[in-house]
Amino acid sequence: MRRVENAPTLIADELERIHRAGDKSRWANYDPKLFRKGYRTLENWLKTEGPLAPLSERFGLNCWEMVAYAAARTGVLDKHRLRELLELQRRPDGTWDGAHLDMWLNRMGDWMIPEGRRVYTGAPDGPRPQRGDIVMWGRNAEHVTVATGRTGPDGSPELYSSWYLPKFPLDWDPETRSYSQVVDAVQITTVDELTKGMYALTDAHGRRYYDPSVPFEIVFGRGPW
Repeated sequence: MRRVENAPTLIADELERIHRAGDKSRWANYDPKLFRKGYRTLENWLKTEGPLAPLSERFGLNCWEMVAYAAARTGVLDKHRLRELLELQRRPDGTWDGAHLDMWLNRMGDWMIPEGRRVYTGAPDGPRPQRGDIVMWGRNAEHVTVATGRTGPDGSPELYSSWYLPKFPLDWDPETRSYSQVVDAVQITTVDELTKGMYALTDAHGRRYYDPSVPFEIVFGRGPW
């Protein structure tokens, strides 16, 4: 595996820059509608040879793609490696084969932290992520963040995160007919704050996405760089 000197720090520094600049972006997952309407901006960039555009309210990407965006901006990952890591095989209409998508998503956690994975337990004497480490919920990357290297006000590790939580509620967007929405491109939050927000997350019918009685396994380690 190719390692780039100081890659975790470079990526963390870029995420800090994005946060301090107050940049906005659109959180947009792999929904075929969003792909067809051009909201899956980072994914569309991977399919071209053009330059990487600056973030904007139309620039659509998800949590782990924001980490990859920072890696691309700092030169840590080139487009060829990003394609291997992120590119989803789609049909011309933007849909995919369900079995392929499931297999691809199940590998994402291994791709994001390919070696040296550790578990964050919250214990005072337990291991804690260092600046630039990937921190993710679940071994299959339910949510992906990057550690700032600092401790938050609640005593848990502070994180750079690209998502609507915890600052924004999960709202249906009538423009895209999806749960995609414009958010702060990078929020600063904490492990505990995000975990509480994920347990409280409900859909339009009030159904919880995550069972509070089932603890998350939160893992961390160096990314694929």
